[in-house]
Amino acid sequence: MLLLPSIFHGILGMITISVIALSLMVFPSVFADNSEVWTVSILKDSSDSNSLNHFFPNELPVNDGDYVEWINNDSVTHSITSGLADFPDYYGHFFEAGVIEPGERKSAQIKIKDGLEAFYYVCEVHPWMTGKIFL
Repeated sequence: MLLLPSIFHGILGMITISVIALSLMVFPSVFADNSEVWTVSILKDSSDSNSLNHFFPNELPVNDGDYVEWINNDSVTHSITSGLADFPDYYGHFFEAGVIEPGERKSAQIKIKDGLEAFYYVCEVHPWMTGKIFL
C-alpha cells in the first residue's frame, strides 16, 4: 500500500519534467534560457529590404539588467545597436551587441536609463531592420 504514493509521485514528476521540456522546445525564443538571458533570432534573408520580418521575436519584454542575445541566422553580417535609423547620433546610447557574423551569437546587457520603458534597436548595416525591447 505504501508503494502507490511513491509511484504516483514518480509519475507526476516525470509528467511535470516532460511538460517543461516540451514547452522550452516549442517556445524557445519566448522563454529565457535562464532568468537573465533572452534570445532573439536574426531571421534568414533579413538583409533584404523587402523582407517583412527581420527578428524573432520582433518585440521582447525584459527586466532591468537582463541580457539579450542575438543569433545571426542570416547569410550576411549584421550589427545590433540601440537606436533608430532616423537618429544615428543616438546609436548605442543604451546598449550595443556589435558586429554579428553569420551563425554567430552576441549579447548585450539591458540597463534602464532616463526612466524609459522601451528601447528600439537597429542593424547599423541594414537600417530597415528594427526591433523593440520593453519593460
